Amino acid sequence: MAQKSSNPPVVIDLGAALWKVGFAGEPCPRAVLRADTVDPLLNPRGLSKAEWIDLLSPYLLDVYQHHLQCRPKQQRLVVVEPLLCPWAFRHALAHV
Repeated sequence: MAQKSSNPPVVIDLGAALWKVGFAGEPCPRAVLRADTVDPLLNPRGLSKAEWIDLLSPYLLDVYQHHLQCRPKQQRLVVVEPLLCPWAFRHALAHV
Protein backbone atom coordinates (compact mmCIF):
# COMPACT_ATOMS: atom_id res chain seq x y z
CA MET A 1 0.00 0.00 0.00
CA ALA A 2 1.32 3.45 -0.90
CA GLN A 3 2.23 5.78 1.91
CA LYS A 4 -0.27 8.64 2.26
CA SER A 5 1.23 12.11 1.98
CA SER A 6 0.33 14.73 4.56
CA ASN A 7 0.13 17.39 1.82
CA PRO A 8 -2.93 17.02 -0.41
CA PRO A 9 -2.33 17.69 -4.10
CA VAL A 10 -3.11 21.07 -5.59
CA VAL A 11 -5.91 20.96 -8.18
CA ILE A 12 -6.03 23.55 -10.96
CA ASP A 13 -9.06 23.41 -13.24
CA LEU A 14 -8.36 25.42 -16.39
CA GLY A 15 -11.76 26.55 -17.62
CA ALA A 16 -12.61 28.66 -20.64
CA ALA A 17 -12.76 31.94 -18.71
CA LEU A 18 -12.15 30.93 -15.08
CA TRP A 19 -9.51 28.93 -13.27
CA LYS A 20 -10.58 27.10 -10.13
CA VAL A 21 -7.75 26.33 -7.72
CA GLY A 22 -7.70 24.47 -4.45
CA PHE A 23 -6.63 21.28 -2.74
CA ALA A 24 -7.87 17.76 -3.42
CA GLY A 25 -10.41 16.58 -0.88
CA GLU A 26 -11.78 20.02 -0.07
CA PRO A 27 -15.47 20.58 -0.79
CA CYS A 28 -14.97 23.73 -2.89
CA PRO A 29 -12.14 25.62 -4.63
CA ARG A 30 -10.05 28.03 -2.58
CA ALA A 31 -10.21 30.61 -5.37
CA VAL A 32 -11.97 31.17 -8.67
CA LEU A 33 -9.84 33.41 -10.89
CA ARG A 34 -10.41 35.13 -14.21
CA ALA A 35 -7.96 33.73 -16.70
CA ASP A 36 -8.66 35.76 -19.81
CA THR A 37 -4.99 36.81 -20.12
CA VAL A 38 -3.69 33.23 -20.02
CA ASP A 39 -6.55 31.31 -21.64
CA PRO A 40 -5.22 29.44 -24.68
CA LEU A 41 -8.65 29.09 -26.27
CA LEU A 42 -9.45 32.82 -26.13
CA ASN A 43 -6.06 33.82 -27.54
CA PRO A 44 -6.54 34.99 -31.14
CA ARG A 45 -3.01 34.12 -32.27
CA GLY A 46 -0.87 31.14 -31.50
CA LEU A 47 1.85 31.80 -28.95
CA SER A 48 5.13 29.95 -28.74
CA LYS A 49 6.14 27.88 -25.74
CA ALA A 50 8.49 30.66 -24.53
CA GLU A 51 5.70 33.26 -24.75
CA TRP A 52 3.35 31.00 -22.78
CA ILE A 53 6.03 30.50 -20.12
CA ASP A 54 6.38 34.29 -19.79
CA LEU A 55 2.59 34.62 -19.35
CA LEU A 56 2.09 31.64 -17.03
CA SER A 57 5.02 32.06 -14.63
CA PRO A 58 3.81 35.16 -12.75
CA TYR A 59 0.19 33.99 -12.85
CA LEU A 60 0.95 30.58 -11.30
CA LEU A 61 3.32 32.12 -8.77
CA ASP A 62 0.47 34.40 -7.66
CA VAL A 63 -1.88 31.40 -7.41
CA TYR A 64 0.53 29.48 -5.17
CA GLN A 65 1.65 32.39 -2.98
CA HIS A 66 -1.52 34.41 -2.50
CA HIS A 67 -4.45 32.07 -3.03
CA LEU A 68 -3.13 28.69 -1.91
CA GLN A 69 -0.38 29.93 0.42
CA CYS A 70 1.89 26.98 -0.19
CA ARG A 71 5.18 26.22 -1.89
CA PRO A 72 4.98 24.56 -5.31
CA LYS A 73 7.81 22.11 -4.62
CA GLN A 74 6.04 20.69 -1.54
CA GLN A 75 2.77 19.84 -3.31
CA ARG A 76 1.82 17.39 -5.99
CA LEU A 77 -0.25 18.90 -8.80
CA VAL A 78 -3.35 17.80 -10.69
CA VAL A 79 -4.22 19.87 -13.77
CA VAL A 80 -7.63 19.62 -15.42
CA GLU A 81 -7.20 21.19 -18.86
CA PRO A 82 -9.48 21.68 -21.86
CA LEU A 83 -9.24 19.01 -24.52
CA LEU A 84 -8.45 21.55 -27.24
CA CYS A 85 -5.47 23.19 -25.52
CA PRO A 86 -2.62 23.98 -27.93
CA TRP A 87 0.56 21.94 -27.75
CA ALA A 88 2.69 24.97 -26.81
CA PHE A 89 0.43 25.81 -23.86
CA ARG A 90 0.56 22.26 -22.47
CA HIS A 91 4.34 22.10 -22.69
CA ALA A 92 4.74 25.57 -21.16
CA LEU A 93 2.45 24.63 -18.28
CA ALA A 94 4.49 21.47 -17.66
CA HIS A 95 7.70 23.52 -17.77
CA VAL A 96 6.50 26.14 -15.27
